[in-house]
Amino acid sequence: MNLCVRIYILCRFYSFHYFQTRKATLNLEPTGKVDLTAGYLQDLETLSRDGVIGVTYIPSDRILTLILPMKFGDLRFSYNFHSKVTFISSHGVVNGTVKNVRVNAQLSFDFRTYQAALDHYDMDDTGDITVKFHGNKIVDWLLDAMTKVFTVFFHPLIVGQIQKLIRDNLRVIATQLNELIHKIIDPTML
Repeated sequence: MNLCVRIYILCRFYSFHYFQTRKATLNLEPTGKVDLTAGYLQDLETLSRDGVIGVTYIPSDRILTLILPMKFGDLRFSYNFHSKVTFISSHGVVNGTVKNVRVNAQLSFDFRTYQAALDHYDMDDTGDITVKFHGNKIVDWLLDAMTKVFTVFFHPLIVGQIQKLIRDNLRVIATQLNELIHKIIDPTML
């Protein structure tokens, strides 16, 4: 079973299909702001391998390193929003999709200490985003017309949530691996 399949199983086991986020505020200087609340990101199970997994072992350091290229399919998100732009106030729901997110992670295992760790994590491609506003028919057309402006602000917010989710879950995997290793063997006895 390859590592991406195991990460996928962990995501499904821990219900990472749906990831709820906290409140965020986008300040649109100098004309207004948009508050986002009760948001979620879903379809995280679309995670798959994106190329060749790199494996290196340095005998002198006794460290095994895995470089994991990964990608997501279409990630969907939804937030409740309240906006005030100039003299127009609106609230409702904003839905969107982020496509083609690519991630690289580097995990290592130290055979001296029997510890796994997340060494490095970055996003190669932050994907393409689409946004659609719903809730107030009078001003939805205006908000949709301003989608390109809002997309500039939503993109870093959504990418930040994806980065945090992946980084945190890779750390959880490393921690669980370490706990499992310590249950099987006691490194202090070696």
